[in-house]
Amino acid sequence: MLEATRRWFQRNRTPVAVGVGVLGAGYVAAQYVVGKINDARERLSSERVAKENLRRRFEQNQEDCTFTVMALLPTATQNILEAMNTESITYQIQRVKGVSRAGSVATLSTAGPPSLADTALTEDDGKSMNSESGVHASQTTLPPQDQSIPPAESADKGKPNAESASTNKAETPAEPNHASGEAAGGDKLQIPQIQEPEAQDSGQAAAQAAAEARARSAAAKAARKTKRQLWADLTISSITRAFTLVYTLALLTLLTRIQLNLLGRRSYLSSVVALATPNFSSGISLENNDDIDSSAVYGSDFDTNRKYLTFSWWLLNRGWVVVMQRVEIAVRQAFGPLSPRDMLSFDQLAERVLSVRKMVEGATPDERRKAQWLPTLLPRRENEDEVIRESGIMNGANQDPSASLVGDFSSPTSPASLRRLLDETADIIESPSFSHVLTLLLDSGFGALIEKKVALGAYDLPTPDQMRPDSPEMREIRSSRVVLLPKILSILTREARVIGNSMPNEYHQAMEEIPELQAFAAVVYSSNWEAEIQTADDLPPSVSFSAPVNNPQSPLAIMPRSPASRSLSVVRDEEDESVVMAEPEQSIVIVDPAFENVWEKVRSGGQ
Repeated sequence: MLEATRRWFQRNRTPVAVGVGVLGAGYVAAQYVVGKINDARERLSSERVAKENLRRRFEQNQEDCTFTVMALLPTATQNILEAMNTESITYQIQRVKGVSRAGSVATLSTAGPPSLADTALTEDDGKSMNSESGVHASQTTLPPQDQSIPPAESADKGKPNAESASTNKAETPAEPNHASGEAAGGDKLQIPQIQEPEAQDSGQAAAQAAAEARARSAAAKAARKTKRQLWADLTISSITRAFTLVYTLALLTLLTRIQLNLLGRRSYLSSVVALATPNFSSGISLENNDDIDSSAVYGSDFDTNRKYLTFSWWLLNRGWVVVMQRVEIAVRQAFGPLSPRDMLSFDQLAERVLSVRKMVEGATPDERRKAQWLPTLLPRRENEDEVIRESGIMNGANQDPSASLVGDFSSPTSPASLRRLLDETADIIESPSFSHVLTLLLDSGFGALIEKKVALGAYDLPTPDQMRPDSPEMREIRSSRVVLLPKILSILTREARVIGNSMPNEYHQAMEEIPELQAFAAVVYSSNWEAEIQTADDLPPSVSFSAPVNNPQSPLAIMPRSPASRSLSVVRDEEDESVVMAEPEQSIVIVDPAFENVWEKVRSGGQ
């Protein structure tokens, strides 16, 4: 049996050898194919996880932007409401109306002729509106004792105290329109102080008399402010305040998107580089490996991030003033000639609002791109230290007042990191993409204010569900239905507080629904990786960079080569054209090409 088997193998050893070789080769080939399949599966799985991680980080970043805007907006709103106190002007108009009614009753009781100063909307009021309406509404006050000071006192402000006091006592009964119990009581309290100059030094008496005369002159001027002039101030103040808040909200939304997405991009890159950095935990080494800090290399340290985010203080406390001044000039030109008795249709109102926006933003795309928004969002270099000091983040720190807070940090990499962040932010603000997205945000904000709130509250226009906006009936209603200007002003005055303080904020929600805002954030998050990749001198000794030879014209033609066990490459994936950070055995996709595709569609659709 064994001999027969041996003879069979001897006779067939060549076919047996060939068969064994074929089987071995097949096994090796099968193992190779299975290994490649497993590698491809692991690669796809890691890329899918990396893409999902990137998408999750990006979406979380946008949610952080929303909460940050809502946290910062009340600060700017408080400053704007304090600067333009429209409610104070409304109170003054009510007081003037009450004084006019009281004066009419007093005139009838004395059988004297009616006074032209107490009548509303006279010719003199219209003339005085053109000359005195330049006084800002926030600078107009009406002290309680103003009603007791007659206009004739302004002519006596240069006389001695005793003569002025006697003149006031003689003229007070002759002015029934300003006579009231409170005013008389106020004069009785002031007269003894004026009639006792001999109790003081002559120099002090003269100074006191001059000060009191100036105070009376200012009070008399405020008291003589007519109702028409107050209405003019109310018109400018209410419209300017609402429009300024819309502009501030849009600018704050874009600035926050830029800041947080720049920091999010740097944080993600820092985490990827940290994964590619070799681990020296095994064994004891005399080399100093503690200095290898990818977060410090890419500027994602806490101190730099905090100071960079602090620069939003400029818009909240200084920049909005520039916006308010630009808006006020445009509002005076568009709405200044109107009076409280003017009737406006919705189309006329929309046309005036559009003229204001053209004067503030620019009438053409070229003018809008040239609009200077950078001074409202970021300070000049000489004011950067002031921003950091005023923000309060340096409280409790031992900081030399003469040192530059932007360029003199304890960390050697912090100045360059912060400077690079500020410069990149300024470049983005001055880019055409910024002006394009800002215009869309303002369209959404003014649409929510005018097309919804004013259209429904003042004009009672049908909603889009009730009637198509482009129907002939709707166009007829928009052009024929008119309302008084005060009705529009009341809605704008009320909505000013809603724009800045409501939660949830429907104006901010309307702006966030703009798809171009999401695309703009994606471009900021996924662009300019070349600037983030540092040179070899700034990197840890375990990571070095060299340009690839195969594709030197690639947008990201930078490849880090590590002498250690792990390396990192930044290349373009030829299959999906996405930016890939690759190790020898895997790749991590960090830029989804859909981000850039979305923005390309946005740009092509807007042109």
